[in-house]
Amino acid sequence: MKLIVMVLLLLCGASQAAGLQHLTGLQGSEYHKIHSKTVDHDYHIYVHVPQQVTPDKKWPVVYLLDGGNTFPMFVPYAKYMTFLNEIPPVILVGISYGSSDWQQGNRRSTDFTLPAADREHYGGAEQFHRFLSAELMPLIEQKYPVDPKQSMLFGHSLGGQFALYTTQFQPQTFSAVIASNPAIHRNLDLFLAQGLPSKHQPKLFIMQADNDDVRFQKPRKKWLDYWQQKPHHWQLKVMTAAGHNHMSSITAAFRQGMVWLLAETKQPKQ
Repeated sequence: MKLIVMVLLLLCGASQAAGLQHLTGLQGSEYHKIHSKTVDHDYHIYVHVPQQVTPDKKWPVVYLLDGGNTFPMFVPYAKYMTFLNEIPPVILVGISYGSSDWQQGNRRSTDFTLPAADREHYGGAEQFHRFLSAELMPLIEQKYPVDPKQSMLFGHSLGGQFALYTTQFQPQTFSAVIASNPAIHRNLDLFLAQGLPSKHQPKLFIMQADNDDVRFQKPRKKWLDYWQQKPHHWQLKVMTAAGHNHMSSITAAFRQGMVWLLAETKQPKQ
């Protein structure tokens, strides 16, 4: 009886795996499991290369934080945007933990954040950045035809905090960044500090939902007001997603951010 049950479970698992192959929106995606020596943690990396991409030239690449959710969301979305000539073909790289539960290895509240007095687990952004810049990005650039000069980052909420961190304090890493409803409510003071002078001038796109929680809106407004009065090295564009809340505006952030960041590289209409 136990043997029969085991066989049935194996067949069910094989059937599910085969069924996922028919998700046409994700076809062509590849998977890599990377153990980071810097963080001492396993990351699940998903890469999608559009059919239009050819190895004879370099293509824009977008690194997606919270990739377990954002990668399957944005791969088909980017296909539609490319089909309508809103953006050129882009290679998408999803960075996932394989779980949404911190007890099962989801480190987003550590990896994406600067320290905060009331959260002991905050503060891993610098270490996570070293994983991206020294381990993941060189691997992607070696294996896929990506253009290092068009390396972009997408982050939402705490991922948006990491997006601001890279823009302010590691501006050499990405040419452009999308910060969707960045959550800097626990450590705003650290983002009101001037970083080191930089010759790099990344583009920064911020999408904020007009129905976002007040605890996120207030510190974000303080950040924007502060840097409007201070010299800074980034090129900033801010948009408001009307009628959206903290979570629902994520697709609007991706679309509007990508259109702005890649407007100059669209393919001519045939």
